[in-house]
Amino acid sequence: MTRKTMPLQNMSKQQLGNTWTCALTDKSLVEVIQSDGDVEAWKELYKRTQSELCQVQEQLQETQRAHKERITSLKTAHSQELHKYKQDVYVLQSRVKSAGNVAAGGDGDPDSRVQELNKQVAELENLLSGYQSENV
Repeated sequence: MTRKTMPLQNMSKQQLGNTWTCALTDKSLVEVIQSDGDVEAWKELYKRTQSELCQVQEQLQETQRAHKERITSLKTAHSQELHKYKQDVYVLQSRVKSAGNVAAGGDGDPDSRVQELNKQVAELENLLSGYQSENV
């Protein structure tokens, strides 16, 4: 079964791809090059393919670099936010403690204030655990 071939310069990329696939399935690459008699065209195709491969590799490396930078910035932002919430929890816990001390002194209606502060502390601890699970 012989195939009619045209010079490689006159082929589109799709035709070249089909020729390459057919060449690998029908004959060895050496036979294709010898039968086509167009070694320079094959060399040019190889150079273009290598060039495209290098471009794709560079794009991949740039994308990976951008992703790493994004991950680093997100980790930093989450860490800062987590630190802020820890500070808020500490402040609220100290308020609860001081409100408890006031309540022990017998001022007004401290129970409602303590309950309110306990709710705030519980909410902040819930947020804090959520952020911690995101960072893990």
